[in-house]
Amino acid sequence: MKKERAYLLFLILSIVLYAAVEIMKPKPVDWSIDYTKDKSIPFATKILYDELGTLFPDSELNQNIKSVFVSESDWVEPKNFVFINSGFEFDKFEADVLLDQLELGSQIFIAGPISGYLADSLNLSYDLYYGSLDSTLLEDSISLSIDSPYKNLNGNWKYDSKETFYYISSYDSSRTTELGRFKNQYLNFIKVDFGNGTLFLNSTPLLFTNYYLRNPHQATYAFSAMSHLTTKSTI
Repeated sequence: MKKERAYLLFLILSIVLYAAVEIMKPKPVDWSIDYTKDKSIPFATKILYDELGTLFPDSELNQNIKSVFVSESDWVEPKNFVFINSGFEFDKFEADVLLDQLELGSQIFIAGPISGYLADSLNLSYDLYYGSLDSTLLEDSISLSIDSPYKNLNGNWKYDSKETFYYISSYDSSRTTELGRFKNQYLNFIKVDFGNGTLFLNSTPLLFTNYYLRNPHQATYAFSAMSHLTTKSTI
């Protein structure tokens, strides 16, 4: 009986010790690409979301959790719209809503490549840059440039050269202004005039995540890009 109790006690203590070690040891970093506003993992957007009030101090800020098509009836005045994700494929109904908003005078900021009906309507296409296959790279990072309306925010930013990401390969030159490139070669940021509004397209959404915004210098890239939006109610 004593041996059984000793064995049971040893087993319980072992389990408790194991649990304590598991709780206390550092947790592995979650490198999944998420883009949601509530997570602090490297590739989510909590920092950016928390700082929107600083970036747009005179604007009403709202989060939209419904589809673009369902929300159309709520948007009767020009607004700012911000979309950030690894990519967007709006269907015809959603694309028409966004184009109607541009006609109305809204400004739309999309970080992430777009495809489907909206891209076709704007004559846009993208291509992939493979940093790991670029034999011309001499450093571990790539320089980015941007034409900012606030020159004190303009600068020379760095992007991880090992990443694979999209760049804008063609567009409608009659309505498009180039705003930024990486490696002084690959176009990743443009402004498209449509109706009374403006569409800003950035093909490198990772630059808006916690990983890059944790660094004060790199954070100015996202803020400089988004500073092209004027003061309006922002969704």
